Amino acid sequence: MRDTHRTSSERTEFEVRWSSRFLGWNVLFMFLLFPVYAATAVFASGYFRLLGLALAIVFAVLVPYVGVAGSKQLRQRPAAVALNDFGVTFDRHDPVAWETLREVRLGRMKPHLLFILHPNHVAFLPKQATDPHSLTPRKRMTSRIYGTTLVLMMQPVIPSGEDILAAVERLSDVPLSCPLRQ
Repeated sequence: MRDTHRTSSERTEFEVRWSSRFLGWNVLFMFLLFPVYAATAVFASGYFRLLGLALAIVFAVLVPYVGVAGSKQLRQRPAAVALNDFGVTFDRHDPVAWETLREVRLGRMKPHLLFILHPNHVAFLPKQATDPHSLTPRKRMTSRIYGTTLVLMMQPVIPSGEDILAAVERLSDVPLSCPLRQ
């Protein structure tokens, strides 16, 4: 029986792990927004009071949920990506062999205005394009923007994109591209 919640069963050479610091900062930021919306609900009038009340309720539910779900994921599935001699395995995806990849690219996130602070991603580009009709809408959009569904945002993971490219170079002969260096 195959366990779809684990990385590949091959020997792991390099793991990219979810960052607990990133989760903590996001939960803290949402926690700090809650009093702002609660104060808006108390001191504002008209539509702003209703908007503040609605957002305070949303954040009162969202903060504990994100904190508990995020810490549970960090405990149960700490690895986002595993790289080994055979290929790459994303969490909750089937392994992808190095032979099926055309290029591994470190680039900027798109749209650029939304990702100002940590704008990098690593994309594993396949040799053959996937049929867009077989993809979910989210994966179809990711494939259209980045050319692949195998994209790893660098903000919520450790180590850095440069370290991931170094591991890919060490483990495979897949060409690397880093437009950020040019």
